[in-house]
Amino acid sequence: MQQSRSLAYWLCIGWVVLVVLWVGWEAYSYSGLYRWLAEWQIERWGEYQQFWTALGPLVLLTMFPLSWIGRQERARKAQVDAATIAETGAPPDPLDQLVRTRRFGLLFSGLAALVAVGAYGWSQTLPDASDPPAEIDLATLGDGDVPAGPVLLTAAIDTENSVTQQSSYSRVGSSDEISYATLYVPLIAEGAAKEGERAPVRVFLDRSVSNPTMPQGGARQVFMGNQFRGTLVENGLPGPVRAEFENAGIAIASPHYLLTSDSAGGRKPFYITAAIAGLLAFAMLAMVPAMQLRIWRERRQRRD
Repeated sequence: MQQSRSLAYWLCIGWVVLVVLWVGWEAYSYSGLYRWLAEWQIERWGEYQQFWTALGPLVLLTMFPLSWIGRQERARKAQVDAATIAETGAPPDPLDQLVRTRRFGLLFSGLAALVAVGAYGWSQTLPDASDPPAEIDLATLGDGDVPAGPVLLTAAIDTENSVTQQSSYSRVGSSDEISYATLYVPLIAEGAAKEGERAPVRVFLDRSVSNPTMPQGGARQVFMGNQFRGTLVENGLPGPVRAEFENAGIAIASPHYLLTSDSAGGRKPFYITAAIAGLLAFAMLAMVPAMQLRIWRERRQRRD
């Protein structure tokens, strides 16, 4: 008779799930161990690797539980196989395993597709960046409610405290690289003090620039005028950028808002979630016809 799985087995499963959620949250919020590892890399090498910073703790904290779970599953399968042979005099039917795998593939792809459709559907309930902007003045906004959709914001920029986040992309068909940067600056009410005692910054602004064309020390050249159009994203500063502002002594309000020119605006996280879930659903669903074909061939061979 097949034994039920032990309490230790389910505790290991729970541990792995908790570690995945914990690492994911720390990477998203740029906090805890993830932030410490990132800042250690920045201090030594001037940059950090997002993927490896998250993967390192994830592997170290789950490798032994996953290894133990694997041994338990192999022992469980061997026990089931032995019981089947003792009962029927024949090894387990591989066709049953194929049917179970196909069923799992259909279930997984269905759930992933639901997540993709749900994320995309929810994104459509959020304001579109192409909607007419609401005109607001940071000087009169104060602690009032921030519009959810596109805005045309009147404010002054604090370019003395700008933060640059760089990224590089390889040029197609060439070994050269094109470097890009995103500049982040605090927005303050016109006439407000930029130095000394100042209230926590509530709104930040970002702009993408190409490093080769960016003027020297030239955040001023990038942010011209005193009116800026974009979408306000709640707590939209990337973790490393927020940490750099804090290390420079810039107090950040909670919540803060990022006025971004990104066309996706606040819909971007939902678009990314929908794309990843959709790809997983498609990849798993693409394997189902191959499994079904094997099942048909196996059944036909047995009939013949």
